[in-house]
Amino acid sequence: MAKIGIDFRSACTSRKTGKGWYTYRMVKVLLEVDLQNEYRLYVNRGDLPEDFAIPDGAVAKICVINSNPLLWHFRVIADLKKECIKTFWAPSSFIIPAFLPNTINSIITIHDLVAFLFPKTHQFKATVMEKLFLKKALNKTSKAVCVSENTRRDLVRLFDFPKEKTSVIPLAPAIVENSGEAESTEMTKRLPHIATGNYILAVGTVEPRKNFGTAIAAFRKLRTQHHDLSLLIVGGKGWKEHIGEEDGVALLGYIAEPELFALYKNARALVFPSLYEGFGLPPLEAMALGCPVVCSDTSSLPEVVGDAAIMCDPMNVDAIFNALSKILTDDALRHELIAKGHAQAAKFSWKKSAEELRDIINAVAL
Repeated sequence: MAKIGIDFRSACTSRKTGKGWYTYRMVKVLLEVDLQNEYRLYVNRGDLPEDFAIPDGAVAKICVINSNPLLWHFRVIADLKKECIKTFWAPSSFIIPAFLPNTINSIITIHDLVAFLFPKTHQFKATVMEKLFLKKALNKTSKAVCVSENTRRDLVRLFDFPKEKTSVIPLAPAIVENSGEAESTEMTKRLPHIATGNYILAVGTVEPRKNFGTAIAAFRKLRTQHHDLSLLIVGGKGWKEHIGEEDGVALLGYIAEPELFALYKNARALVFPSLYEGFGLPPLEAMALGCPVVCSDTSSLPEVVGDAAIMCDPMNVDAIFNALSKILTDDALRHELIAKGHAQAAKFSWKKSAEELRDIINAVAL
């Protein structure tokens, strides 16, 4: 039995996005598939996710370290030393791995390299933090877990990082309980579009990299032919992106997963014209729930969607318009994309990913 430390903070936020859901789901399933190692989950406050529970048989403990954000990392390192923990997994931050002593092995997850490839589309603070700490963390880490082959290629190329010290472990769609049941009356009151199903869905934090402006431009062309169609944009407010509601376009903000899953299930299509993704979870979630997908042909998205989506140049308004138009008017194509989407989404599994991570942890902890 080895003792493993994990930075669990991102899983504890009330409005989780990509990295938060990754940490939450990976840790939850990791504790189900690894009943041998002992885990210490580090958080900086006591408000854990409501439905998170340590599985029966798992050896794990929540460790709350109250401190200001910067000192928190060093207090965790002190606790790792005190508890004689020799392996630490950082699923969303590079600060602790950058400062770990050589006596503690680290595993870091690389979600994307947008701070290095497209810094102008990334928050300034996040860009500075990643540029300060990622290279130092890479110099010390035992294994870099990348969420896609594309991210691994970027990492090896940009940092001359040894490929043999990398592994690719993808994300997966959520396991949706009762996803076939009808939506509640209360839900359809909050989101009346669910009942009509006459909408295109776009999902992601509202920021430049998500390229919602191009989606809106394509939607304006669609509205000339489909007058009652709506475009629903789901995602929290990010930075530097100034889009507003207009005829047929609704900004729903951040919504909880049950409502998001209902929106996927009832949408005519998902449009996802992101300029760059480390993985790209919304298209996979949409496919798992029977929603046809139009997405970018860039970065990691081709390996995520395979042949189960229509891919376009994310800056080509006409291409996105044409793809969406085909889905709206060609029932045979729509049903083909739905069937292919289900099959593609089934290739990804949190259990499989957690087992691969467990094997890496065991190898590093030897």
